[in-house]
Amino acid sequence: MLPGASCLCRFIFGGEIIVLNQKNIFLFTYTYPYGDGEQFIETELVHLKRKFGHVILVPSKIEGSRRPMPTPVEVDLSLAKNGLKAGVLAKSAALSLSSRVLLEEISQRPVSVMHRKSFIAICSYLYWAIKSRDWVLSYISDNDIDINDSIFYTYWLGEVTMGLILAKGKNSQIKVVSRVHGADLYEERHIPQYLPFRTFIFKNIDNIFTISENGRSYLRARFNGLSDKFVLSRLGVDDPSDEASPSEDGKFRILSCSFISPVKRLGLLIEGIREFGERHPDTSVEWQHIGDGPGRSSLEEAASRLPQSIEYGFLGTLAHQDVVDYYRTHPIDVFINVSEMEGLPVSIMEAQSFGVPVIATAVGGTPEIVTEDNGILLPSNPSPDDISRALESFTSDRTLMMAKRKQSRLNWRLNYDSKSNYVKFCKYLQEILAK
Repeated sequence: MLPGASCLCRFIFGGEIIVLNQKNIFLFTYTYPYGDGEQFIETELVHLKRKFGHVILVPSKIEGSRRPMPTPVEVDLSLAKNGLKAGVLAKSAALSLSSRVLLEEISQRPVSVMHRKSFIAICSYLYWAIKSRDWVLSYISDNDIDINDSIFYTYWLGEVTMGLILAKGKNSQIKVVSRVHGADLYEERHIPQYLPFRTFIFKNIDNIFTISENGRSYLRARFNGLSDKFVLSRLGVDDPSDEASPSEDGKFRILSCSFISPVKRLGLLIEGIREFGERHPDTSVEWQHIGDGPGRSSLEEAASRLPQSIEYGFLGTLAHQDVVDYYRTHPIDVFINVSEMEGLPVSIMEAQSFGVPVIATAVGGTPEIVTEDNGILLPSNPSPDDISRALESFTSDRTLMMAKRKQSRLNWRLNYDSKSNYVKFCKYLQEILAK
């Protein structure tokens, strides 16, 4: 049972006075701490634990093995286990079609909702939302949770967020916030271009935290009557207290890091690197990719046909600490991301924290972190020639490359330092709890 009573205590952590409010923060994830994804939650988790008394992780699914966490917190699996029960489709139709919320959604977005694919998705969405609502109401009752000392925070804006909003309809004292990133934010990334229950959620949630200014502007333009609910709260990465080294042996070293999927356009990246190699056969190149996915074998086959002057490697999925160690122990001249879609990539923040300049496509919030000062911003739909010429700029002018390295590190310190960003975010949460 979690204590409902609020109290204050202070202790020293690394010379810093940490105040614990003994509040309950329920953090809803997709699978974390299971599986390989959502690594960036680890950094935020440390700050949440420092500022609040109890952090309870609630994954929606259990996939893969449980990984070590950077700080001891409670993990509750009852929602994930509840979600594994059978009979989803039948129950989905029965619950969804009788819902007043669904009827309101149809009246507001008739064209989108009546698309067959959307309608099937919306019924399933609402079913899982209702299951989440029932779970949280039972959890509050069974564990004697003091609502006034608790906040429910979903890391992604999806069915669980909707479920918490439905629970809030039963108890208005429930406080709900959510982060939005990319696929859970931009309707244009879906076919048809539709995400369920946006108006209903935004009207009833306490706050939506966007990780980019692009995301906040997107929401404010579409829901201008609710603009005050949309708050910019950038993610961040820790200070590595170190910088990656540029190559000193004449080799040009490129790093990329992402899940391997079509949207990351790694095939296009290979073509750009190929074009660079063919134009500069006397330049020795090494490209390494961190990340895995179902398309890896075909990418490895494509990479095997690169010119002999280009070495390559697929390092697979690495634990966060292993990624940090890679930056510390390997020269890196440029980080590159040619994704078709992004929110605001943590991988770019990580590269900049080590003083590595970045080449990236102008999609989502990426133009907020990559500029001509600290890297090169590619068109949103670049050609292999665009990529090749961007790479050339780093090999043709070492003075410019070193200046971009310095600015890359500075941009991280000013805008993406986890300590300042998450301290500010925790303050937002404390203000919501104090209402």
